[in-house]
Parts: sequence; structure tokens; C-alpha cells
Amino acid sequence: MITRHQMLKLSGGAAGTLILPACSANSLPLTASGIRELTQQPPGSPLGLATSLKQEYTYQAVVEGKIPQELRGTLYRNGPGLFERNGVRKRSLLDGDGMVQAYHIRNDNVEYRNRFTRTAKFIEEEASGEFRYGGWTTQAPGGVFSNLFASGIKNQAGVSAVRKNNRLYAFDESIQPYELHPETLETVGLSHLGLPEDPAVYYAAHSKTDSKNGDWCHFGLQYGRNIDIYFTVFHASGKLKKKWIFESPRYVYLHDYFVTENYFILNLHPAKVNIFGFLFGLRSLTDSFEWQPEKGNMLVLLKRDGSGDPLILETETAWMWHSLNAYEKNGEIIADFVGYENPDHFIGDDPTFSAIMSGRSVVSKYNGEIRRYRIDIKNKRIQQTVLDQGSHEFPIVNPQHTCHTHRYGYFAAGHGKADASLFSQIKRLDFQSGKTAVYNFGEGYFCGEPVFAPKPDFRYNPESAEEPGWILTQVYDSHTHKNFLAVLDAEHLADGPLALIHHTHHLPFGLHGWWSGIS
Repeated sequence: MITRHQMLKLSGGAAGTLILPACSANSLPLTASGIRELTQQPPGSPLGLATSLKQEYTYQAVVEGKIPQELRGTLYRNGPGLFERNGVRKRSLLDGDGMVQAYHIRNDNVEYRNRFTRTAKFIEEEASGEFRYGGWTTQAPGGVFSNLFASGIKNQAGVSAVRKNNRLYAFDESIQPYELHPETLETVGLSHLGLPEDPAVYYAAHSKTDSKNGDWCHFGLQYGRNIDIYFTVFHASGKLKKKWIFESPRYVYLHDYFVTENYFILNLHPAKVNIFGFLFGLRSLTDSFEWQPEKGNMLVLLKRDGSGDPLILETETAWMWHSLNAYEKNGEIIADFVGYENPDHFIGDDPTFSAIMSGRSVVSKYNGEIRRYRIDIKNKRIQQTVLDQGSHEFPIVNPQHTCHTHRYGYFAAGHGKADASLFSQIKRLDFQSGKTAVYNFGEGYFCGEPVFAPKPDFRYNPESAEEPGWILTQVYDSHTHKNFLAVLDAEHLADGPLALIHHTHHLPFGLHGWWSGIS
């Protein structure tokens, strides 16, 4: 985030015009009282997704069905695993100490492990038995002075997991990742990805790996008087290829971006960050977000090699958590993503992600729609199209196509009613024919992000109707209060799971995963 020295300079220049708002009650931590125990939650309740898993496990999981012979490797998952300490609870489903999971799938056996990443925050709070620091949705205890200059926010390493060159990383938002041992998940320590130690290098939770040349592309945000966006590109070998800083033309929050063969594309939706209340310790970062749909979206196209001037285009409003993929074809850029007319599940007075933490059901009004940008670079025009108005999130593409042409996309999906955070279906969309394939786990089952595991040694052609592989997704069963990992055939989703890998316990709401196959 911003340093104390930078903040003093910034606040001095703004003091004459700044009017500080009152402290937001929404930023204060919830109490854990009144939250039902897991076994007392009625069937159909999603509260299990917001229930901590405090124990770390290592065991051989029970497999129902048959795991395909060629599906060998490790699925990693990351997300918040601990929501409360000493009677105090986080405010959002997205906020909690990072817990990395691993499914080691070998010879029809599945070894499961989960470990909390031993961040500096986790170690100190574990020793004290209480929260001492805040997250990006929840302020640190102690009021204004404990949260001045964003000093209350610490790295939780709880959003995504990526394995590169036999190293496993747990990423948080716009900060350095932590490295973990890829087999045992034991924490190695804070990582600078092989670069000289520099706290002013920022990495967002989402990176992209070019499927043709192996470039590992990153962006990250630094908030100050302006927002600086850090771009870092590593060779497939792990060596630094390029890094530079770009000043954002709009003061907003963004979680993900697009990468093509030659471009980085920033989708600057109108989620303004009212930064001063946050930096002066008056409210959390997410309570500082303001949705301004009348301003529309701004797309910024920058060359991956850092050359030339940016191309800035404006289009209709759409909040974007996650991009699916983007590619260049016939002088156009095609960029697919999940977009919301309004992110009321996250921003507002009583968003779904916060209501669920207190056991309440608040259904959001706006769906996550499958959308497409067609960007005419030469003529500087952009067209936005809604391809599917249903409820979607966690878009993923076969990693063999990342940054290049794709035909299929895979999504967690809802029943069609607006509910932007809870899903019971896995959907595949054929972008060429418009046809969809869906598997519904049923009422009271909540599935997470689908992860695509490619078929080993198969030569994928994005123009072909063939795309063999497997979809892996974690599912919470609210009837038994336990989870299972479902293995589905990517080409035959509607036929249902080939195998279920059963847990002896529940799992909290997960965010992002990574498949590391054995060739």
C-alpha cells in the first residue's frame, strides 16, 4: 500500500479541502455470537461457506466412482479459511486468513492436505489468540489510530495459488506472495519472485501465463495521490523479462485484467475508491468503494513490451471480477469476461458477501453475465455484447489457450435467479455455436470455481470442436455439512461427475485454484 512518508505528503496537499466522513459502522468487525454451529445449520443454508476450518488435515480421501487414468497431478486451492478469533468475526466472505489445499492425485489414490499460510499476520495473531490486524474488508481493532495510513492491513495470502518452476505461491491483493512447499504446503516465507527485495513492487492475485511462449505476466496496484499500476513479466524460466509502472487515468479498484499476445488491457470499471477515509483510518478499503455507473467503463490498451502510447476507449458500465481470456484476430481483440450491471453483491449498504457472515440471506439483484468486448484497434472502436444473461462467476479457459484463441469457456453458474455469490451448476459455453452444456448439483449444493485439467499430450486446436480434459470443482453439501471434489468430463458435463473425492469435514468458501499435471 502507501508508505507513511508518502501519506504525509499527500495529506498535507489535501488538508485544505478534505472533509472527513464519520467512521463507518460497517467497517467494524462482527461479533461471532449468534452464529449457528455447523451441525445446527438447516439444509440449504450456505452459512457453512462462511464457517472457519480451524484444523489442518492430511489424509487419504475416499473416492466414489473412477478417477480417469490420465488425470494425474495436483490440484491446489486457495481462499480464506479462518474468519474469527476470540469472539470477533470478519465482515465479508472474502476476508480471512489464507488456507491452501492440495489434492495429490496419483494411482487412484488422493492425498488431501490443507495448511494455513504462515504469514507474519497469522503467526502473531495465532500466538495472541486474537485479531490484531485488519483485512481489505475489515478494519483492525483499536479504532482510527490502529488503521491510520492503511497500517492495519496485512498480507493474508488468501486469494490464488500458482505453481511455477516447481515453486508454489500463495497470492493476496497487490502485495508480494508467500512461497510454500509444493508437496507439504509448509510455508517457506515471503517471496519476491527472484527479484531484489523491494517492498514497492506490487502483484495482484491474478496473473496470466502465455500458453505459447510461457511468459508469466503480472499487474499490481499502489494507491497514493494517483494509482500506479505495476507491470512485471517473467520468462518461462523465471528470469525477469520486463517491468514498468503506468499511472492509471482513473482512481478505481480492479481485481483482474486481460492479456493477449501483444497487449495488456485494463478494464477500469467505475468503482471509485474514496481513499482518504481509508487512509485516515475511518473505514475499510471496500467500504471506501463507490459505484458510479453513469461514468461507464474505460479500457486501457498497453503494449506488452512497454512501447508506445496507451489506447484508451470508453464503453458501457460493467463491473468485472474476472476475465475469461482475450486474443487477437483479424485486426481485432476479442476479450471475454463476466460482467455485472451493478456489483450489489459486494458494494452497497448490505451486500450478499457481508450478509452471509451473520447468517442472513440477501439475494443480489444483478447477475454476473457472460460478456464480450470486440475491440477494433485501427479504428479505435469497441463493442460490448451480452452473450448469456444468466448468473455466472469464476470464468476459466483451458490453460492451453491463455492469451490466444479459445472456443470454450467454463463457469460456475446459478439457477437463473440473481445470486452473484452462490452457485450450484457448472456450465460450458461454446463461443462459436452459442450452445451450452450444464451440470446441476442440486438444491443445497454450492460449487466453486471450475479448474480445467488438460489431457496429457493432446494437441489442442482452438478451432476444433474437440476439447478433452476434466473439470475439477469443490462442492459444499449443506445436507451433510461436508464437501467433496467433483471430477467431470469437460466434453460431457451434463452426464455428471466421473468421480467424487469425499472429505470428512466441510470447507469454507474457496476462491482460486491451479492444476499441476504430471506429464
